[in-house]
Amino acid sequence: DAVPGLAPRPAPEAGTAAWYGGGSSARLPGPFVLEAPSEVFGLAFSPDGGVVAGAGGDRLVRLWDLTAGRGAGVDLAGHESLVLTVAFSPDGRTLASGGYDRTVLLWDVATGRTTLTLRGHTNWIRALAFSPDGRVLASAGNDRSVRLWDTATGSDLAKLPGHPGWVRSLAFSPDGTALAAAGGRTVRLWDVATASVAGALPDPGRKVRSVAFAPDGTALAVGGLASGVRMFGAASLEPLPAWTGTGGRCGAVAFSPDGARLAAGGPGRRTVTLWDTATAKDLTSWTDNPAPARAMAFSPDGTVLATTAFRTVRLRRYAE
Repeated sequence: DAVPGLAPRPAPEAGTAAWYGGGSSARLPGPFVLEAPSEVFGLAFSPDGGVVAGAGGDRLVRLWDLTAGRGAGVDLAGHESLVLTVAFSPDGRTLASGGYDRTVLLWDVATGRTTLTLRGHTNWIRALAFSPDGRVLASAGNDRSVRLWDTATGSDLAKLPGHPGWVRSLAFSPDGTALAAAGGRTVRLWDVATASVAGALPDPGRKVRSVAFAPDGTALAVGGLASGVRMFGAASLEPLPAWTGTGGRCGAVAFSPDGARLAAGGPGRRTVTLWDTATAKDLTSWTDNPAPARAMAFSPDGTVLATTAFRTVRLRRYAE
């Protein structure tokens, strides 16, 4: 069921925000749907779990407020074309967005206004990730490069070129020293301090779409359209035997905050599966996604999984 008060409103002027909804509380009693007027390509939970951000096909960044006593949603206008990816800073004060217009916008979440515009990419931006300390933002996409930005000044800190194909996913290690960049048949690990290649996964599979570090930094999960879900040791870069193509086609992966579960789903199938990371066993599956999940994220407390599904974001509560 749709959450009351989340009907879309006309887009605001560029660089501004317009709150809508607001009469009802959006607590999470169980699975429900956040609706959008266009396809949602990417999503992110705020660090406090109170807001879900969506990257929209209507050129808007949409924020849904999940807390009581506030407006239910807000649209952020500033992009000139489709928005493909969003990411919150660790302190929750800043939201980054990127997409077809080749720019990264940084937004002040409190005011809904842009604070920085980052330019340098020569093609679509598909992936964003903040470093754990929030000082660095990584961006990547169809120009086959990864860029590192100073989030305080907007300075271009480094360009990490040479990826053999589009970069579709980025993930910082929990200690911030390494950055994983994934796409095609390649997952590279970059040393953030030196902006140099630190290693690469030996055989991540074909058509890689997503990469994620385990919260304790010991493992990397990789999702691919032709290779399913794979897991690798972060130090050894060797595949973990129990995770060699689990679960079929996969376009998105996400660890729970405690690292005990891994969610997977994506293009080609409408099933979202939850795995036990210790045993590689299927804990549960949801088959009610109306479209393949392009992106997914756990709430910070690990109790809710958000997945995209065409013009919606679905929020599901997992019961042990």
